[in-house]
Amino acid sequence: LIGERGREIGDAVRRLSPAARARTVIVAARADDPPLSWLEAADAATALAEGLRDQGKAVLLLVDSLTRVARAVRTVGVAAGEPTTRRGFPPSLGPVLAGLVERAANRAGGGTLSAVYAVLTETDGVDDPVAEEARALLDGHWVLARARAEAGQFPAVDPVASVSRCMADVVDAEHAAAAATVRRRLAGLARQADLHAVGAYRTGADPEADAGLAQRDALAAFLRQGPADAVTFAETRAALLALARG
Repeated sequence: LIGERGREIGDAVRRLSPAARARTVIVAARADDPPLSWLEAADAATALAEGLRDQGKAVLLLVDSLTRVARAVRTVGVAAGEPTTRRGFPPSLGPVLAGLVERAANRAGGGTLSAVYAVLTETDGVDDPVAEEARALLDGHWVLARARAEAGQFPAVDPVASVSRCMADVVDAEHAAAAATVRRRLAGLARQADLHAVGAYRTGADPEADAGLAQRDALAAFLRQGPADAVTFAETRAALLALARG
């Protein structure tokens, strides 16, 4: 937890069940800690994850957030006299983030280490330098859309804007084809949303939008999941295949 308020750090600890707490390590640098401690916390958490991986364990590293690591790089870099580029970030930002992310990798013949990094964008656009750097470095990304949150969809994931570069390696062909079909329908809905809202859309103008409109409620239900709703991978896959066939 990088740059979080003390209350949020305490909440994160309290929400862990006894079983989860027994196998969780939390490294935290509070919002009022100096920027250098933010960088040290990110490095320490990654080092701990590497150590557990080297013991043969399957490790999940969660970093909230990579953006605050980048802001710490900016503050330290400016104080050290580095020149600044876009949004005031120094040239060292890319190498620092790349060095951190590259350490989240499996060990040949040993354990595994997967990482999820939260990235906070200043706007809903795609021109945020930290988000761009993260997209270039990581194997995929989930995009959380403000519009979906405002519509009451949680988690507010936008499947059309989200990408996985590893999906073809971890799912079968039927699953991949179904996901592509559902994404096309969601993209069609997004393309025609304004026309449909004012009653100007005409059936037949966009076949993918037509299919999406026919399944609008089912698609919305598929994308919603409450914090207490446990759904297995097999159940999610079956629901996805049913949507694609519908």
